[in-house]
Amino acid sequence: MTEIAISVALHDIVRFALPANSEYCVGADVAARQVRWAVIVGVPLRRDELMEIGDIVIVAERSDEPDWESAIGQFAEIEVAAVVVNRPVPSNALEIAAAAELPIVRVPSDSDLRAIHRGVLT
Repeated sequence: MTEIAISVALHDIVRFALPANSEYCVGADVAARQVRWAVIVGVPLRRDELMEIGDIVIVAERSDEPDWESAIGQFAEIEVAAVVVNRPVPSNALEIAAAAELPIVRVPSDSDLRAIHRGVLT
């Protein structure tokens, strides 16, 4: 079976699929980056998280100590297209993301992450 690769620019996802008050924490300069799929993951990351190059990763915090630095490093290593968060990300993790040219988009804290995931996929 032939796989059909469809992608959408990150700036279009931010504009049309994310809540109106969403903002780039870092990476607005690479907002033309293409997104191929969307996944929800929790931090701290587990070994079985399913992420691929070009994914937009919607992040839910699993604990009071999410280990953002490690997660951002792994996202950058996998070459995900962008990360969506609904909580503040520590400045040292944002610096890692900026150095890796990994966009971080923050949505309002009361955002329904499942609804965002559904909207991005739609």
